[in-house]
Amino acid sequence: MALFGLFPILHLLIGIGLVNGQFPAPSSPNRDPFPVEFVGWFFIAFAALWILACLAMALCLALSARSLGQQRRRTFCMVVAAISCLFFPFGTALGVFTLIVLSRPSVRALFEPSSSNAAMP
Repeated sequence: MALFGLFPILHLLIGIGLVNGQFPAPSSPNRDPFPVEFVGWFFIAFAALWILACLAMALCLALSARSLGQQRRRTFCMVVAAISCLFFPFGTALGVFTLIVLSRPSVRALFEPSSSNAAMP
């Protein structure tokens, strides 16, 4: 997920180049110049939003994996699994199987705080 989130770095660099004037605007004698800066800011905003969203999702997946290993935060794990279903095909498979396993009563009991764990600080 983190690697997938870094794909738009090329768009980010192109947007920065457009804003800084590295790519000259096409001009014609009969029309106003094309707003290259606007397109550059659009490229920057889209790439930054994509990168931040994917890196945030990668962080949530890592936290969810750690929580699954520690058998804590079942609701958080289920929410992350549901969101990962949007990322076809691997995220969908991972999310669906995680939701199926977390819905089992035996697994649900593992996430319940026991009386011995409640007494521990």
